Order: sequence, then structure tokens, then C-alpha cells
Amino acid sequence: MSITVSYKGDLKNTMNFLKSSKRIKMKNVEYFAELCIERLKEETPVKTGLTRDSWEYTIERDSKGVIVNINNTNIQNGINIAVLLDMGHATKDGHYISGLHFINPIINYTFREIIDNTWKELNK
Repeated sequence: MSITVSYKGDLKNTMNFLKSSKRIKMKNVEYFAELCIERLKEETPVKTGLTRDSWEYTIERDSKGVIVNINNTNIQNGINIAVLLDMGHATKDGHYISGLHFINPIINYTFREIIDNTWKELNK
């Protein structure tokens, strides 16, 4: 049994579509990274403001695409405080403080917006 694939023409339209897709991602990536940071700051619980003010992002670009790293730099005794607030933690006296679970919903919501925005741009 064999399968044969043939086509007529060239891949010009496909290549143009893929190139425009890459261009759109590069154009909007910083906007969405900043938006995600704003949302994280809004939702981060505030005692001193240090954790809220420690959100940052970096953008890595290469020939394959873009990576956005979202970080919180408030590290106390080797522990990321934003992660403790998000996931919960034990206390010295044996109690447990439940996490607020605010990080993933914000990142997921922003990611869905990126997908929706990119899809709209590609279908103009």
C-alpha cells in the first residue's frame, strides 16, 4: 500500500501566512507581558508591597520564536514569597496558611487573550 501526495502551484500563500504570524507575535508580545505584570500586581496581596512591586518579565527572542518569562524577585531566605502566597505554606508553629491561587488564572487568562488576539490579526 502506498500513499501519493501531489500539489500544483507554490507555497507562497502559506509562507506569507506563517511570516505574518511570526511578525504579529513579535509586535504584541511586550504589550501582553506588561498586561500580565499589571494584573499580577493588582492581585498580589499587600502587606509591605515588596512582593507586589517585585513582578518583572524578560523576553527571549530567537529564530524559533519568543519566550516570555514572568518572575517575582522577592526572595526571602531562598524562598520565593509570591509562590508561598499562591501555593500556601506551613508556619513555624505547625499551622497551614492556604494559598490564594492567583498566579495561574492570571497567566492563563492573558495567554488566552494572546491566542484570541493573534487569531483575529491573522484572519484580517
